[in-house]
Amino acid sequence: SYDRISLKSISSRDERTEAFVKGEIDLLASVPPTDALSLEKANYKILAVPGIEVNFLGFNMDTIFQNKRLREAVSRALNPEVFLGLLEGYGRIAHQFVSSGVSGFDPDIRRFDYDPEQAKRLVKQVSKFETIPVRIGLPEGLEKIGDSLQKQLEFIGFYPAVSYFSENQYRSAIMTGKVDLFFFGWKSESGTALEFLQSAVHSRDVESGFGNDNLGNYSSSQIDFSIEDSLE
Repeated sequence: SYDRISLKSISSRDERTEAFVKGEIDLLASVPPTDALSLEKANYKILAVPGIEVNFLGFNMDTIFQNKRLREAVSRALNPEVFLGLLEGYGRIAHQFVSSGVSGFDPDIRRFDYDPEQAKRLVKQVSKFETIPVRIGLPEGLEKIGDSLQKQLEFIGFYPAVSYFSENQYRSAIMTGKVDLFFFGWKSESGTALEFLQSAVHSRDVESGFGNDNLGNYSSSQIDFSIEDSLE
């Protein structure tokens, strides 16, 4: 037991790790996989436990990804095992926006199978002769993921351009339409999927506060109704 515990919030990932290595903090939570590997090599003890955060790629629905075939093509083009390798083993393949153990998780939901040849055919259905430009936005520090995304999407007929943004710039870049495909994550701290649906799936509505984190501009009146109905 401890007589006193102090919680310190440091928004920058690099500054958090640096503070830990300098001995300014005793316990570091939410360690990125790349930092975990280097800390483990430096003889720090890493404890991995199942998390409630799911990271995923989001589509900007106001761009080329209005087209359902292109969204499916991206889903089929990306090999989840490749990304697990980039996470140094600290991760699991997700097939929905909340993790198991969170209320609202549905074990019957399945993701598209990895099938790059089918992905190629879907892209060709949209553009037979030309590659399709796609702007990918990622936070700084995810360059390995960006390189992998670029290679896998080039293979099926996209012409990807990857941009990296600081933590302060990232959300603004997505909200102002500078990217078509972006990296996002959600931690279900309430223990239910409803918070995610209300904030990140519901159409953006300034008055009600719904959709504040709907960065991809997804909108469905039917889905909005179902979310609002579940709140009653």
